[in-house]
Amino acid sequence: MLLAAGRLLPLAAVCYWLLKPSPRQPAKQPPPGVDWRARPGLHATVKEKAPATGKSYLVIGTGSVGLIIMEALVERGEKKVKGLDVVAPRRGVEGATFAVGNVTDYSSIKAACEGVDVVYLTVALIRYYERLQYQYAASHAVNVTGTGNVLRACAECGVQVLVQTSTSNVCVAAALVSTSMDESSELVGPQNSPNHYGWTKAQAETMVLAANGTPLEPAARGSLQTVAVRPCSGIFGLQDNFMTEKWLELG
Repeated sequence: MLLAAGRLLPLAAVCYWLLKPSPRQPAKQPPPGVDWRARPGLHATVKEKAPATGKSYLVIGTGSVGLIIMEALVERGEKKVKGLDVVAPRRGVEGATFAVGNVTDYSSIKAACEGVDVVYLTVALIRYYERLQYQYAASHAVNVTGTGNVLRACAECGVQVLVQTSTSNVCVAAALVSTSMDESSELVGPQNSPNHYGWTKAQAETMVLAANGTPLEPAARGSLQTVAVRPCSGIFGLQDNFMTEKWLELG
């Protein structure tokens, strides 16, 4: 009993250290004479440097990133902006419309892509803590099959541009993180990816880039142009319930 108690005490101390609230740090102030509020935000920058095109836009995935993209499009003067997700968004965007659909359901994706010129694909199942084999199916369904459905719908509906939100996790592996990573780094595979998220997003990105130049229907629309953007180390900001709100809740 004494030996057992002797082992429990260090464990209890470790648990206390892991679970105790972190002390709040004082907010950093900008250098004297610098007004950070004078810096133009995303919406103002887009309005100045990327004026309205008059095209029709669809944002698939109306979380924090998707909603900000929609707001920026409307702010610069776009009149045809809509969002699509499995649930209604947490907030509306004045001047835009929303629909409910699922990337794993091809019929709902094709219906949303009708008459659209540009698609932003920001949806993903971000389960970076899953790596057991039985957990793979869900990530594959959204990140791989879902991306394939969007690519097919874009080609069949005459969508001219697809912008996919990828992730730096497509090249995060034990052999790579000790060195610098860039766009030329090797993609992870099923054996060296630390989770299903990185491996399924690597497959999705490969599909998106391979689809560049796909002939569109009708043929008069030309070909599909695709691009993948890799955010690094997570995205956080306004009404982000994945990172920002969690840290605020934890103090």
